[in-house]
Order: sequence, then structure tokens, then C-alpha cells
Amino acid sequence: MTTARNLVDILLETPVLPASMTNEEMVDFILDNGLRDWQGVLDWTEAKEIANASATGWKLTTLPPSQLTQAVLKPRRRRNSLPPIVLEIEPGNYEVKDGRHRCAEANYLKLGTISVYLGTVEDTNAGAPSVARVRRSCN
Repeated sequence: MTTARNLVDILLETPVLPASMTNEEMVDFILDNGLRDWQGVLDWTEAKEIANASATGWKLTTLPPSQLTQAVLKPRRRRNSLPPIVLEIEPGNYEVKDGRHRCAEANYLKLGTISVYLGTVEDTNAGAPSVARVRRSCN
């Protein structure tokens, strides 16, 4: 159970996050924070592949976790939880690149919205979204 004291501790330890990032800044964000997938810590090539999936850079926003995953997981005790990295494939269709467990935990807690870094995929030829698939991470 989270007490008021625990909540204050968590808030004080939460890092200040930029409101938006370029793809290059997202690569640094992934590497600096040691983000992982099921195989371990992401390397530079994997980080660049995820970051460059967005045609528009990345912005910090909020989304309902139920739009990101139907999974529900009991939360683990964690500090300094970073926002998931999410790619909007087409309007209302999202792919979680990093943070699926955090999204599932938010579903368990029935949170209305969570903060995410959101990028969008755009087809430069037609201006319509393209369904580009990038390696899925599972952190």
C-alpha cells in the first residue's frame, strides 16, 4: 500500500523530463536510462531503430493505459519509473516500444491516464500513416 510518505518520496525522486525530444535525443534517453527488452539492455543500434521509428520526434503526453495494452499486472515496487515510449501507427492505434509492463501495471491500478513519450509514423509519400514495424521491447 502506498502511503503519503511513500508518495512524497516517489515524487521527489522522479526525474524532470523534457516535454519533447528529437530522435537523436531519444536515442540518448534510451541509452542513458539503460532501457531493456527481454534480451537485456538496448544497444545503440536498437535505440536508434526505436527512436527513428517516429517521423515527428517525441512529445511527452498522456494516454489511457487501456489504449496501449489489455494486459493487467500487479505493480512491482519501483522507483523513478520513466514514461513508456509509444508509437502511434495510425490514429488511435498504438505500439508500445518500451514500457509494456508499466502500461499493464497502470491498467491494474485503473489509472485514467499515464504519461508517455509519443511519436508518430508518417508515410512521407502520401502523408498517411504507414505500418512500419520496429522490434518490440518488453520492459
